[in-house]
Amino acid sequence: MEIKKINDTPLQSSSNSWVVMAEFLLSNEATGEWSSTHKSFTEWLIDVSKKMLLSESSLWRYFRAAKFYKNLQEELKIYKITAPEFKTLSAKISPENLEILEKIERVTPRDVFITLAKRVLSENIKRNELRSTWIAYRKSLEGKTSRGTGVSRPKIDLADPKNQASINEAQVLVCLNSPDNNWMEMENKNKYEVVMPNFCLMQKNDGGKRICFDAMIVLENKSGLEFHGVEIKANNNPRQDCSPLYVQAKYCDYIWIAFCEFNPDYGTKSTPNNCGILALDNKKLTLIRKPKRNDPTYKLETSLQLLTHFLKR
Repeated sequence: MEIKKINDTPLQSSSNSWVVMAEFLLSNEATGEWSSTHKSFTEWLIDVSKKMLLSESSLWRYFRAAKFYKNLQEELKIYKITAPEFKTLSAKISPENLEILEKIERVTPRDVFITLAKRVLSENIKRNELRSTWIAYRKSLEGKTSRGTGVSRPKIDLADPKNQASINEAQVLVCLNSPDNNWMEMENKNKYEVVMPNFCLMQKNDGGKRICFDAMIVLENKSGLEFHGVEIKANNNPRQDCSPLYVQAKYCDYIWIAFCEFNPDYGTKSTPNNCGILALDNKKLTLIRKPKRNDPTYKLETSLQLLTHFLKR
Protein backbone atom coordinates (compact mmCIF):
# COMPACT_ATOMS: atom_id res chain seq x y z
CA MET A 1 0.00 0.00 0.00
CA GLU A 2 1.35 3.43 -0.93
CA ILE A 3 1.19 5.84 2.01
CA LYS A 4 4.07 8.05 1.02
CA LYS A 5 1.84 11.14 1.03
CA ILE A 6 1.05 10.90 4.68
CA ASN A 7 4.49 9.65 5.74
CA ASP A 8 6.07 12.72 4.17
CA THR A 9 3.94 14.97 6.37
CA PRO A 10 5.29 15.84 9.84
CA LEU A 11 2.12 14.73 11.61
CA GLN A 12 3.47 14.83 15.14
CA SER A 13 4.75 18.39 14.80
CA SER A 14 1.66 19.67 13.03
CA SER A 15 -0.66 21.73 15.25
CA ASN A 16 -3.67 20.33 13.41
CA SER A 17 -2.44 16.83 12.65
CA TRP A 18 -5.97 15.42 12.55
CA VAL A 19 -6.79 17.78 9.67
CA VAL A 20 -3.72 16.56 7.73
CA MET A 21 -4.77 12.96 8.28
CA ALA A 22 -8.37 13.69 7.32
CA GLU A 23 -7.27 15.37 4.08
CA PHE A 24 -5.27 12.27 3.22
CA LEU A 25 -8.29 10.02 3.82
CA LEU A 26 -10.66 12.24 1.83
CA SER A 27 -8.22 12.46 -1.07
CA ASN A 28 -7.88 8.69 -1.31
CA GLU A 29 -11.62 8.18 -1.14
CA ALA A 30 -12.25 10.81 -3.82
CA THR A 31 -9.62 9.50 -6.25
CA GLY A 32 -10.28 5.84 -5.55
CA GLU A 33 -6.59 5.16 -4.99
CA TRP A 34 -7.47 2.61 -2.33
CA SER A 35 -9.05 0.32 -4.99
CA SER A 36 -5.66 -0.50 -6.54
CA THR A 37 -4.60 -2.42 -3.44
CA HIS A 38 -7.75 -3.19 -1.42
CA LYS A 39 -11.26 -4.56 -1.95
CA SER A 40 -12.95 -1.74 -0.06
CA PHE A 41 -12.25 1.69 1.38
CA THR A 42 -12.91 0.28 4.87
CA GLU A 43 -10.29 -2.41 4.40
CA TRP A 44 -7.82 0.21 3.17
CA LEU A 45 -8.53 2.50 6.14
CA ILE A 46 -7.95 -0.36 8.60
CA ASP A 47 -4.60 -1.04 6.92
CA VAL A 48 -3.69 2.64 7.19
CA SER A 49 -4.56 2.66 10.90
CA LYS A 50 -2.16 -0.23 11.51
CA LYS A 51 0.68 1.32 9.53
CA MET A 52 0.20 4.75 11.12
CA LEU A 53 -0.26 3.29 14.62
CA LEU A 54 -3.56 5.12 14.94
CA SER A 55 -6.83 3.56 16.04
CA GLU A 56 -9.41 2.72 13.41
CA SER A 57 -12.09 4.61 15.36
CA SER A 58 -9.95 7.76 15.35
CA LEU A 59 -9.50 7.63 11.58
CA TRP A 60 -13.24 7.20 11.05
CA ARG A 61 -13.86 10.16 13.37
CA TYR A 62 -11.40 12.31 11.38
CA PHE A 63 -12.99 11.22 8.12
CA ARG A 64 -16.59 11.90 9.19
CA ALA A 65 -15.69 15.20 10.86
CA ALA A 66 -13.96 16.39 7.70
CA LYS A 67 -16.93 15.46 5.51
CA PHE A 68 -19.33 17.17 7.89
CA TYR A 69 -17.20 20.30 8.00
CA LYS A 70 -17.06 20.62 4.23
CA ASN A 71 -20.85 20.32 4.06
CA LEU A 72 -21.14 22.84 6.90
CA GLN A 73 -19.04 25.33 4.93
CA GLU A 74 -21.49 25.21 2.06
CA GLU A 75 -24.50 25.56 4.33
CA LEU A 76 -23.02 28.54 6.18
CA LYS A 77 -22.61 30.34 2.85
CA ILE A 78 -26.41 30.49 2.66
CA TYR A 79 -26.35 32.52 5.88
CA LYS A 80 -23.43 34.62 4.57
CA ILE A 81 -21.11 33.17 7.19
CA THR A 82 -17.53 32.56 6.08
CA ALA A 83 -15.86 29.48 7.50
CA PRO A 84 -12.09 28.89 7.28
CA GLU A 85 -10.81 26.45 4.71
CA PHE A 86 -10.53 22.96 6.12
CA LYS A 87 -6.74 22.82 5.56
CA THR A 88 -6.29 25.90 7.77
CA LEU A 89 -8.60 24.76 10.54
CA SER A 90 -7.40 25.56 14.06
CA ALA A 91 -6.36 22.65 16.25
CA LYS A 92 -8.88 23.94 18.81
CA ILE A 93 -11.68 22.94 16.44
CA SER A 94 -11.46 19.25 17.24
CA PRO A 95 -13.02 16.30 15.40
CA GLU A 96 -14.84 15.46 18.66
CA ASN A 97 -16.52 18.89 18.71
CA LEU A 98 -17.51 18.57 15.06
CA GLU A 99 -18.87 15.09 15.73
CA ILE A 100 -21.09 16.41 18.52
CA LEU A 101 -22.14 19.39 16.37
CA GLU A 102 -23.21 16.98 13.62
CA LYS A 103 -25.43 15.16 16.12
CA ILE A 104 -26.88 18.45 17.34
CA GLU A 105 -27.77 19.41 13.76
CA ARG A 106 -30.24 16.52 13.65
CA VAL A 107 -32.16 17.50 16.78
CA THR A 108 -32.27 21.30 16.96
CA PRO A 109 -34.08 24.05 15.09
CA ARG A 110 -31.93 25.67 12.39
CA ASP A 111 -31.31 28.93 14.23
CA VAL A 112 -30.07 27.09 17.31
CA PHE A 113 -27.71 24.96 15.23
CA ILE A 114 -26.29 27.90 13.25
CA THR A 115 -25.60 29.81 16.47
CA LEU A 116 -23.73 26.83 17.90
CA ALA A 117 -21.82 26.30 14.65
CA LYS A 118 -20.64 29.92 14.70
CA ARG A 119 -19.45 29.50 18.28
CA VAL A 120 -17.54 26.33 17.39
CA LEU A 121 -15.80 28.07 14.49
CA SER A 122 -14.94 31.08 16.64
CA GLU A 123 -13.59 28.72 19.33
CA ASN A 124 -16.08 30.22 21.77
CA ILE A 125 -17.61 27.07 23.23
CA LYS A 126 -16.37 24.21 25.38
CA ARG A 127 -17.00 20.56 24.68
CA ASN A 128 -18.98 20.13 27.90
CA GLU A 129 -21.51 22.72 26.73
CA LEU A 130 -21.79 21.07 23.33
CA ARG A 131 -22.26 17.67 24.94
CA SER A 132 -24.88 18.91 27.39
CA THR A 133 -26.78 20.52 24.50
CA TRP A 134 -26.81 17.21 22.62
CA ILE A 135 -27.99 15.37 25.74
CA ALA A 136 -30.79 17.90 26.25
CA TYR A 137 -32.11 17.69 22.68
CA ARG A 138 -31.56 14.04 21.82
CA LYS A 139 -34.74 13.00 23.66
CA SER A 140 -36.70 14.30 20.67
CA LEU A 141 -35.30 11.41 18.58
CA GLU A 142 -37.20 9.00 20.85
CA GLY A 143 -34.30 6.56 20.88
CA LYS A 144 -34.03 6.32 17.09
CA THR A 145 -30.56 5.60 15.72
CA SER A 146 -28.96 5.19 12.29
CA ARG A 147 -27.71 1.70 13.01
CA GLY A 148 -28.25 -0.88 10.31
CA THR A 149 -27.55 -1.14 6.60
CA GLY A 150 -29.29 1.48 4.52
CA VAL A 151 -30.73 3.28 7.54
CA SER A 152 -30.55 7.06 7.21
CA ARG A 153 -29.57 9.25 10.16
CA PRO A 154 -32.76 10.22 12.04
CA LYS A 155 -33.77 13.88 12.33
CA ILE A 156 -36.51 15.68 14.22
CA ASP A 157 -39.72 16.65 12.47
CA LEU A 158 -40.51 20.23 13.47
CA ALA A 159 -44.07 19.79 12.16
CA ASP A 160 -44.70 17.10 14.79
CA PRO A 161 -46.23 18.69 17.95
CA LYS A 162 -44.63 15.98 20.07
CA ASN A 163 -41.18 16.85 18.73
CA GLN A 164 -41.86 20.54 19.26
CA ALA A 165 -42.71 19.85 22.90
CA SER A 166 -39.42 17.97 23.30
CA ILE A 167 -37.55 20.90 21.76
CA ASN A 168 -39.14 23.33 24.21
CA GLU A 169 -38.17 21.08 27.11
CA ALA A 170 -34.63 20.80 25.76
CA GLN A 171 -34.36 24.58 25.50
CA VAL A 172 -35.24 24.85 29.19
CA LEU A 173 -32.49 22.32 30.02
CA VAL A 174 -29.96 24.23 27.91
CA CYS A 175 -30.83 27.46 29.74
CA LEU A 176 -30.56 25.72 33.10
CA ASN A 177 -27.12 24.46 32.15
CA SER A 178 -25.79 27.93 31.46
CA PRO A 179 -24.29 29.52 34.59
CA ASP A 180 -24.03 32.80 32.69
CA ASN A 181 -27.82 33.02 32.67
CA ASN A 182 -28.32 34.23 36.25
CA TRP A 183 -32.02 33.45 36.39
CA MET A 184 -31.63 32.46 40.04
CA GLU A 185 -30.48 35.99 40.86
CA MET A 186 -28.04 34.53 43.36
CA GLU A 187 -24.68 35.99 44.30
CA ASN A 188 -21.34 34.43 45.25
CA LYS A 189 -21.80 31.28 43.19
CA ASN A 190 -18.55 29.32 43.29
CA LYS A 191 -19.69 26.20 41.51
CA TYR A 192 -22.71 25.47 39.37
CA GLU A 193 -23.52 22.19 37.69
CA VAL A 194 -26.68 20.69 36.27
CA VAL A 195 -27.17 16.93 36.43
CA MET A 196 -29.51 16.02 33.61
CA PRO A 197 -31.67 14.61 32.29
CA ASN A 198 -33.88 12.65 34.66
CA PHE A 199 -31.91 12.52 37.87
CA CYS A 200 -33.47 9.65 39.80
CA LEU A 201 -33.13 8.06 43.21
CA MET A 202 -35.04 5.62 45.36
CA GLN A 203 -37.61 7.12 47.72
CA LYS A 204 -36.79 6.66 51.37
CA ASN A 205 -39.32 4.71 53.46
CA ASP A 206 -41.76 4.31 50.56
CA GLY A 207 -41.34 0.79 49.28
CA GLY A 208 -38.35 1.60 47.09
CA LYS A 209 -40.26 3.72 44.58
CA ARG A 210 -38.20 5.89 42.24
CA ILE A 211 -38.34 9.65 42.43
CA CYS A 212 -37.11 11.56 39.39
CA PHE A 213 -36.28 15.19 38.63
CA ASP A 214 -36.04 16.63 35.13
CA ALA A 215 -32.84 18.30 36.34
CA MET A 216 -30.88 18.55 39.56
CA ILE A 217 -28.72 21.64 40.05
CA VAL A 218 -25.72 21.46 42.37
CA LEU A 219 -24.80 24.89 43.65
CA GLU A 220 -21.90 25.77 45.93
CA ASN A 221 -21.86 29.04 47.82
CA LYS A 222 -20.83 30.37 51.24
CA SER A 223 -23.35 28.15 53.05
CA GLY A 224 -22.05 24.99 51.34
CA LEU A 225 -23.68 22.69 48.78
CA GLU A 226 -27.27 23.32 47.78
CA PHE A 227 -29.47 21.01 45.72
CA HIS A 228 -32.10 22.55 43.46
CA GLY A 229 -34.59 20.11 41.95
CA VAL A 230 -36.33 21.18 38.74
CA GLU A 231 -39.52 19.93 37.11
CA ILE A 232 -40.30 21.00 33.52
CA LYS A 233 -43.93 21.40 32.45
CA ALA A 234 -45.44 22.40 29.13
CA ASN A 235 -47.56 25.20 30.61
CA ASN A 236 -49.16 26.49 33.79
CA ASN A 237 -52.61 25.13 33.09
CA PRO A 238 -54.58 25.15 36.39
CA ARG A 239 -55.26 21.43 35.91
CA GLN A 240 -51.51 20.70 35.96
CA ASP A 241 -50.67 18.00 38.52
CA CYS A 242 -48.04 19.41 40.88
CA SER A 243 -48.44 16.84 43.66
CA PRO A 244 -45.01 15.16 42.99
CA LEU A 245 -43.34 18.44 43.98
CA TYR A 246 -44.29 17.90 47.62
CA VAL A 247 -42.40 14.59 47.65
CA GLN A 248 -39.42 16.01 45.75
CA ALA A 249 -39.09 18.84 48.29
CA LYS A 250 -37.98 16.25 50.88
CA TYR A 251 -34.84 15.54 48.85
CA CYS A 252 -33.50 18.99 47.93
CA ASP A 253 -32.99 22.44 49.42
CA TYR A 254 -35.08 24.19 46.80
CA ILE A 255 -37.69 23.02 44.32
CA TRP A 256 -38.42 24.72 41.00
CA ILE A 257 -40.95 24.32 38.22
CA ALA A 258 -40.06 25.59 34.76
CA PHE A 259 -42.86 26.22 32.26
CA CYS A 260 -42.16 26.09 28.52
CA GLU A 261 -45.13 28.44 28.14
CA PHE A 262 -46.48 30.67 30.90
CA ASN A 263 -49.93 32.22 30.74
CA PRO A 264 -50.18 35.17 33.18
CA ASP A 265 -53.98 34.77 33.19
CA TYR A 266 -53.56 31.38 34.88
CA GLY A 267 -50.88 32.68 37.21
CA THR A 268 -49.26 30.52 39.88
CA LYS A 269 -52.24 29.32 41.90
CA SER A 270 -51.74 25.64 41.05
CA THR A 271 -48.12 25.51 42.25
CA PRO A 272 -46.99 24.92 45.85
CA ASN A 273 -46.07 28.10 47.73
CA ASN A 274 -42.49 26.98 48.38
CA CYS A 275 -41.86 26.30 44.69
CA GLY A 276 -39.79 28.66 42.54
CA ILE A 277 -41.23 29.37 39.11
CA LEU A 278 -39.42 29.89 35.81
CA ALA A 279 -40.77 30.57 32.34
CA LEU A 280 -39.14 30.12 28.95
CA ASP A 281 -39.30 33.40 27.07
CA ASN A 282 -37.56 33.91 23.74
CA LYS A 283 -35.13 31.05 24.51
CA LYS A 284 -34.24 32.51 27.87
CA LEU A 285 -35.48 31.75 31.36
CA THR A 286 -37.43 34.40 33.22
CA LEU A 287 -37.80 34.30 36.98
CA ILE A 288 -41.49 34.47 37.93
CA ARG A 289 -41.13 33.63 41.59
CA LYS A 290 -38.24 32.75 43.91
CA PRO A 291 -38.47 29.51 45.90
CA LYS A 292 -38.57 29.16 49.66
CA ARG A 293 -35.95 26.98 51.29
CA ASN A 294 -37.11 23.45 52.16
CA ASP A 295 -36.17 21.44 55.23
CA PRO A 296 -35.15 18.32 53.26
CA THR A 297 -35.59 15.20 55.39
CA TYR A 298 -33.71 13.00 52.94
CA LYS A 299 -31.00 15.32 51.58
CA LEU A 300 -28.37 12.69 52.45
CA GLU A 301 -29.95 10.31 49.92
CA THR A 302 -29.56 12.95 47.22
CA SER A 303 -25.95 13.57 48.25
CA LEU A 304 -25.06 9.88 47.98
CA GLN A 305 -26.72 9.53 44.59
CA LEU A 306 -24.94 12.62 43.27
CA LEU A 307 -21.61 11.32 44.56
CA THR A 308 -22.21 8.06 42.67
CA HIS A 309 -23.06 10.04 39.55
CA PHE A 310 -19.89 12.13 39.64
CA LEU A 311 -17.64 9.14 40.41
CA LYS A 312 -18.94 7.35 37.31
CA ARG A 313 -18.00 10.19 34.97
